[in-house]
This record gives sequence, C-alpha cells and structure tokens, in this order.
Amino acid sequence: MILPYHELQKFDNLKTSPYKKLFYQGATLVPRTLVFFQIKEKNDKFLRINSDSDILTRAKEKWLFQFQNKEIEEFFHFKTFLNIQLLPFYLKDLKDVFLPIDSQYSFNSSYLRRYPKAYSFYSEVDNFYQTNRKKTSKIISLHDNLNYWNKLQKQINNKSFLIVYNASGSNLKAAVINNEDQKIIVGSENYYYTTDSEEEAHYLAAILNSPNLSNKIKQIKSSRHIHKRPFMFPIPIYDDQNPIHKTLARKGKSCYNVVQELFANNLKITSEKVRIFINRKLIKIDNLTEEIIFPKES
Repeated sequence: MILPYHELQKFDNLKTSPYKKLFYQGATLVPRTLVFFQIKEKNDKFLRINSDSDILTRAKEKWLFQFQNKEIEEFFHFKTFLNIQLLPFYLKDLKDVFLPIDSQYSFNSSYLRRYPKAYSFYSEVDNFYQTNRKKTSKIISLHDNLNYWNKLQKQINNKSFLIVYNASGSNLKAAVINNEDQKIIVGSENYYYTTDSEEEAHYLAAILNSPNLSNKIKQIKSSRHIHKRPFMFPIPIYDDQNPIHKTLARKGKSCYNVVQELFANNLKITSEKVRIFINRKLIKIDNLTEEIIFPKES
C-alpha cells in the first residue's frame, strides 16, 4: 500500500473485532424464481401467489420458472430482501419468499405433507430444481440448497433486531431491521448480527456506515467482496456505559429516522444521494468511529 506513514502505522498490529464471530452470512435463497413470489390474494387460511415479476426479469434462462395462481398456507410465508433494497441506515422494503420449513426452521417431509397446498407447490419447484441442477452437485434437493451450510436453520435464533450489511460492493451500507413481529430471513447477499438491544444495533449501523471505515477496507481488499473485512478492525463490543458508544447509537438512530423520511419522499433515492444528504452526520460519525477504533493512546 502507498499511504502516508502515519496512516500505515494504523494498520500495524490491528486486532480483530470480537464481532467477527458474531456476524453471519445469510442463507442461499436461490434459485429465486422458485421461491420468491408476489401475493395475489390473501385470506385467513392461505395465499394465492404469482411469480415475482422483478425476480423474473433478472433470472438466468436456465432457472426461468414462472407460476401463477398457486396456493400456499400462510405458515410458509417469510420476508427477505435483496442487496439493492438496502440503503445506508435503512431497508427500503421487503420481498415475499416461500420456505418449506417447520416451526424450528427445519425441513420435515412428514410435517410438510400436513399442508397440502404448500406440499404440492414445493414438490413442483423441487422437481424443477432437481431436473435443472448440475448433475455433479451433491446438493440434491431445493431445501438442501436453501439451507446450504445450515445458514437458513440457524436464523431460528434471530432476536428482536437485525443489523445487516452488504457482502460485496464499493462501500459498506448497513441498516437496522426491527424483527420483533416479522419472520425475516437474511439472504446470502448480506451479513447479519442479531441482538435484543436496539442501541447496540444502531451503534453498529453508525460504525458500519462510516465512510472512513469503507475507505480503510478498500485499502486492504483486492476485490469487490467485503465479507467480514470490517471486523479486521477492532470494533469494540457495545458498552452502554461508554459515552462514545452511546453517542454513536444515538447518531445511528438519528440517521435511520432521516433516511426513512428521505425514502418516503423519494422512493427512487440512491445510496449515493443518501450519503450526500447526511454528509454532516457522517463526518461526526467518522470522528467518533476513528476515536474508538484507533484511539490516540494506542
């Protein structure tokens, strides 16, 4: 790296953040054409669903699968989101996804058979998956693919708040999601941490949206992939007795409220425009983040 000496010094003897072990990559909710849907009709017993038109426009020809007027029981209806729906500090909206799992987020064929509509739909999409999968693949069923490396089932333990950020891209963008009354499943385009502390969630959102942190990550990565590189820097565990941590949490919540309003007034707003609008807040967050990651006494 070609950097000023005082900047290079900051990379010497970096300690890994304890958050590195606490963040996970989301589940592989693919092929999307088989499980993403739009609700056509809803009643107390079931949903009538069609293919998600947005997903169809992005699908590879091999996985182009379209359905209409299919029915599933409400129990198998979950929410998720794509990377493009993520803004700094705020998630724009959610998508509907069908997942053939029980109350413990496990696949149980006997259990699924109790729900004839969901079982029928799963049988159809699983058959399509098995017909089109690579014959050399050891992932036999659609559910095995959705739950690859157990990344779907482990989300049964998700708590009241999710903090999510993008797995790849030029800049970090992180948001807090209230998960108390929703069955939200994080997909593999994003990493997530789950907590019952709203303050901790906004504290992390503030740090992960810091432009300086994104710049530092660019200096140590050789590709567009971000993955767990933010935690190569010593981001400390949230301490509600630490005044800087509490200030970052407040600023993270403030930015959440501002970006929520920005999005409400302009549904097409981009992450770049958001960063321009909240630039002054980001400068203050940068200064605080620098103080806890690279304290002067070190």
